[in-house]
Amino acid sequence: MASFQIHEDIENIGVGGRRLKKHTSNVSLESKRTALGVLSIQANANNLLKAKQPVQSGTDENDYPKSKHNVQQKAFVKKREDPPKVTAKELKPSRKIPVAICSTRPTLSVKCESQAVVKEKDVFDDPVPTTSKVEEPMSEGEPESPMRIDKSLDVGDGRKKYECMFYVEEYKHEIHMHLRQIEVLRRPKAGYMKKQPDINFSMRSILVDWLVEVTEEYKMDTETLYLAVSYIDRFLSYMSVVKANLQLVGTAAMFIAAKFEEIYPPELGEFVYLTDDTYTKAQVLKMENLILKVLAFDLSVPTSLCFIKKYSLETGAAENVKSLAMYLSEMTLLEGDPYLKFLPSEIACSAISLARHNFGLELWSEELELTTGYTMDEFKTCLSCLHETFAKASKYPQKAVYDKYKASKWHSVSLLSPLPLPC
Repeated sequence: MASFQIHEDIENIGVGGRRLKKHTSNVSLESKRTALGVLSIQANANNLLKAKQPVQSGTDENDYPKSKHNVQQKAFVKKREDPPKVTAKELKPSRKIPVAICSTRPTLSVKCESQAVVKEKDVFDDPVPTTSKVEEPMSEGEPESPMRIDKSLDVGDGRKKYECMFYVEEYKHEIHMHLRQIEVLRRPKAGYMKKQPDINFSMRSILVDWLVEVTEEYKMDTETLYLAVSYIDRFLSYMSVVKANLQLVGTAAMFIAAKFEEIYPPELGEFVYLTDDTYTKAQVLKMENLILKVLAFDLSVPTSLCFIKKYSLETGAAENVKSLAMYLSEMTLLEGDPYLKFLPSEIACSAISLARHNFGLELWSEELELTTGYTMDEFKTCLSCLHETFAKASKYPQKAVYDKYKASKWHSVSLLSPLPLPC
């Protein structure tokens, strides 16, 4: 394998650890480079007065004080016939920082300098506002201000800002069609377990149950769990794994998903600690490298949780319906058979439909049919399987998902009993 070294230039000196602290300890605050530089008001005012002094014909050059600056400008400054007369009395005091004008540069034309004088005069003549919007955050300023960075997230119907990525009126149809295409291209093989010589679906359920506990222990997002399970199934669709290395595959998949989804993912040592030091850091990194090569670095995968959030937001589903749909969808992660043969969007539609039915709502509506593009007949098989899973969820030997949704923030949906489906 080829090796590489990081090129360290002047901009990269001091990056990382103790070397940064040693390098920046003796640097004063005044010597740091600013983004736009520092404008000196007094220096600009002096340059303005010097640049606006009229040039008198017949004046001996010996009358002017000689300096290095004057010698350099002698060959470049052009003589003008009617220069604008600006004196110090015409300049009004102001607290505003003067705009950098054209007259501070050595090579200028008469037209550029005249425009600079008008611009500088307007700056000093503007009244100083009593209250300034500069001190306010960009996102909290005036609605019509061009400096606002989150104008597209202004919603008046109570939606949370992180949910608005699913609701873009102009592009929501194209976004949905893209997700439906990607879920087909990056789905695992439904019957991959038949070709695995040393593992089975029961071992897979134990592994997923352990990953649920890891997600809750480190307060990671639920989407991270879905991605990790997707990486495991896609990897096992192409690679045979012995029983001793199945947990290593799950650990590396969770490590990849956390780095992809989380803002502050747990460090590698944390994952090694979770395995009770069964594997070393080198083994986890080697497995991570192998998983990424097998997946061809295609890590962005639409999950059933993604579709549940999207459909719930667009149809205005209640929070208890959404929580029950998420619980049912997460229960499908424990069972590879039969849910590997269903698409994530089918599982999402089945979970939402069953959750609505359990709270006394219509099983499926025209609004959901238009939003999802599914009719009831298209996911009827998945709905029946999910109803059976809901009925026996409390008797599962793996209790991580069941205990997770007992909490009040999920409306204790795991304690509910399923209602019989209509014929």
